Amino acid sequence: ALDSEGHLAGACSSSGAANKLPGRVGDSPILGSGLYVDGDVGAAGANGLGENIMRHCVCFQCVCFMRAGMTPQEACEETIHLIAKKEGTYMIDVCVIALDVRGTVGAAASNQ
Repeated sequence: ALDSEGHLAGACSSSGAANKLPGRVGDSPILGSGLYVDGDVGAAGANGLGENIMRHCVCFQCVCFMRAGMTPQEACEETIHLIAKKEGTYMIDVCVIALDVRGTVGAAASNQ
C-alpha cells in the first residue's frame, strides 16, 4: 500500500494450516521471500509454491531490480525469468506483484 504521503507498507498471509507438514514454515513470514518493502524504492509480494519463493527470495529480488531502475512490471517479469532460468523451466508456480514509490504497479506469473 502507498499512502497519500508516499509511505509504503506491506502485508501478507499464508494459505493457512490445511495440508501443511508439521513444523513447515512457509514463505510468508520470511522477509524477502513472500514480502519485501523498501520505503525508498517499492514493495513486492509473492504467491505460489513457497519453497520456490523462499529459495529465490522472490520479493527481495524484485525490489532489487526496481532499485536498479526497472519499472515494477519489468522487475516482476525479470524476477520470473531469472528464477525460470535457474530452475530450467517456467513451471515453477511463482507469481509476484510490485508497487513503486510513485504508485506504479506490475505483476507477472510463471505458468502463463
